[in-house]
Amino acid sequence: MKLIQDVTDLKGKRVLVRTDFNISLGGNNVIDENESLRIRAGLRTLQLLSDQGAKVVVISHIGREPDESLRLVAEYINDELEMSIGFVPEIIGETVDKVISELDDGEIVLLENLRSQVAEKENSAKFAEQLANYADVYVNDAFSVSHRAHASLVGIPKLLPSYAGLQLQDEVTNLNLVRDPEHPLVVVMGGAKFGTKLDLMQQFLPIAEKIIVGGALANRLYKDQGLEIGKSLIDNEGETVELVHNDEVILPKNVVTKDATKLVSEVSADEQILDVDVSEFSEVIKNAKTILWNGPMGYYEGGYKKGTIDMARMIAESGAISIVGGGDTVTVLYDENILDKFTFASMAGGAMLDYLVHGTLPGLEALN
Repeated sequence: MKLIQDVTDLKGKRVLVRTDFNISLGGNNVIDENESLRIRAGLRTLQLLSDQGAKVVVISHIGREPDESLRLVAEYINDELEMSIGFVPEIIGETVDKVISELDDGEIVLLENLRSQVAEKENSAKFAEQLANYADVYVNDAFSVSHRAHASLVGIPKLLPSYAGLQLQDEVTNLNLVRDPEHPLVVVMGGAKFGTKLDLMQQFLPIAEKIIVGGALANRLYKDQGLEIGKSLIDNEGETVELVHNDEVILPKNVVTKDATKLVSEVSADEQILDVDVSEFSEVIKNAKTILWNGPMGYYEGGYKKGTIDMARMIAESGAISIVGGGDTVTVLYDENILDKFTFASMAGGAMLDYLVHGTLPGLEALN
């Protein structure tokens, strides 16, 4: 991929940046401090372009509904992050044309939610052309959505000189540390959705020395081993035969229910596994040279946090190359003030998993 920092003649040029400001506003329309991590990650490329005198047009999406707005993101950047950025409550049209035509060198403007346009998800060639007409140069800095074949990611690069942004470069560089790791490699998988992580675990079976499984993912493997899991959350998608009968895949022996910590073999039919005891994995983590972690070890959002926090601290103290991804997991590191002790925290979810399995994404292919 061509890198945006290698371009030195951007003064006065219009640069269209596809970034990822897709943060959760919760029920009170307030951007929490930990949610701002994704915003901050995207500002580095915008600052680089502004410093070079480019006229920067930023496009992003937010939420799942077309009527959700990026206005609060622009206000947050201006008020809390002290960076000057304009906002246009439209994505195409005469108002947008006028604002962009009047941009001064170094100015930045954010357009409205891309997904307000059905044409974005449909990868409409016409919509890609409309966006491309706003600029002389295109930058993809949205690795976290580059697994989507949307117009802003794969359509525009066909029409403009295209480059990788700083955050996208960081994602690729650091995830490659796991694809070609220093050994021993330990993979830690948690969370609830087995379907999204099954391919990844199978991909790493021949590579990783150990795959530690917690969260609701572990419940599925307990069940497939014939153990009682009671009313525990479970995802029945996919086949787990390769994982259940593999010595490299290890599960916690002790689990946490509402009332007690007990051996998993002691869980009764009316109980629910809510967390796990990860202390038994301390030696495995301590001896690792590379660690990949995605997903909490228990029902984190329900207050059952100890397993996840203990895992975070063990990895932070291991001295290994440590790559972590998944929104809940990164939030734990932020809340525990140990984010800086990890080699890299990915801002991606599904895109991280897809890249680790396939080694490429549609958005990256488009840049190439």
